[in-house]
Amino acid sequence: HLYPTLIFSVPVYNYLINRLKKIIDSKKTDLIIKNAANAAKSKILKYYPFTDGYVYTVAT
Repeated sequence: HLYPTLIFSVPVYNYLINRLKKIIDSKKTDLIIKNAANAAKSKILKYYPFTDGYVYTVAT
């Protein structure tokens, strides 16, 4: 595909959430990076529930 489609968005959300959790939980990660990862995770989790709508159901 040359452009993202709805069917790929849920796996991308899941990948990003899991990756951010690993960064946040790592003892090697600097505090400033952890803060940025927490902010990113919060933003993603804000929009993640919208993936349960009718459009996403039809797309999958």
